[in-house]
Amino acid sequence: MQQLLQKHPAISLKMLEEFSSRLARTEQRAGRIGMEATETRIALYLADLSEEQQQLTVELPMSRKDLASHLGTTPETISRKLSAFEESDWIRQPSMKTVDIHDLDALLLL
Repeated sequence: MQQLLQKHPAISLKMLEEFSSRLARTEQRAGRIGMEATETRIALYLADLSEEQQQLTVELPMSRKDLASHLGTTPETISRKLSAFEESDWIRQPSMKTVDIHDLDALLLL
């Protein structure tokens, strides 16, 4: 691996760029878990997914249990907050893995 990276330094630079980007996202998420309210963390997570997937209908990449663990809350809280978002007409949940975002601005203002 070292020989390959020495022979092609552009690969090393690309790897460093990707690691840096991942570290920045991880730091941002860790900060949110410690400082933001649960509904804000969920809303920002949906907004991040929308940006990442480049669409307003997002596929959750993990179960709600795993999502709760990822966001530092409980599965019940995830379900309650998503239901509240749906009642506010900010989102719609056609399935357990799919969320249609109707009002991205409202989610970002939480």
